[in-house]
Order: sequence, then structure tokens, then C-alpha cells
Amino acid sequence: MNGIHMPVDISSIDKFEKQNTQISVNVLGVDDDRDIITIRTSKFYSQREHHVNLLMLIDQNKFHYVSVQTLSRLVNSRIKYNGKKFLCHYCLHPFNRLDYPDM
Repeated sequence: MNGIHMPVDISSIDKFEKQNTQISVNVLGVDDDRDIITIRTSKFYSQREHHVNLLMLIDQNKFHYVSVQTLSRLVNSRIKYNGKKFLCHYCLHPFNRLDYPDM
């Protein structure tokens, strides 16, 4: 966390990833319609051993990150299918099968 101030701004996550070469970080948010959206997608997602999805909650001028343990549960309200879904970590689009080696 050298040179990274708390609370960690989105612009500092690149610096965090450079200092922690085994971790990639995505940041999600909530839009005005209360839909989950992608705010920041790590360019290292499929290249790093550990990946973290964070949900950024904003209240006026304050923000807080919450760790997302299961991405599909977070966006489950958008999915009209009862079986298992695989989500793209870049666009949050659900798929029925895991066909791509990067996902």
C-alpha cells in the first residue's frame, strides 16, 4: 500500500495492482435504476492468481467498498433462469455455459 491513501480511490487501484502482482481488482457500482454496473475492470483478470470483485457504495460524498463473494448472486435479479449461470467479469452478461477459457 505504498503511496496509496485510504480510502482507496478508483484511480489508485492500478497502483495497488502494480504493487501486488498476484491480485486483480474489479469495481462494480449501482446506477440510478439500482442495476449493478461495471465501474472498473482489471486488465489482469485472467492473468493473476487471485481476483477480487468489489461493490462500491456511494452516499453523497462518501464511498465504501464491499467484497463480492459470489458475483452471480449479486446480479441474480437480472437473470431469468433457475440453473447455474456464468457471468462475464467485464460486462456482467450471464451465460448458460462456460465456453471460453478466459472466464
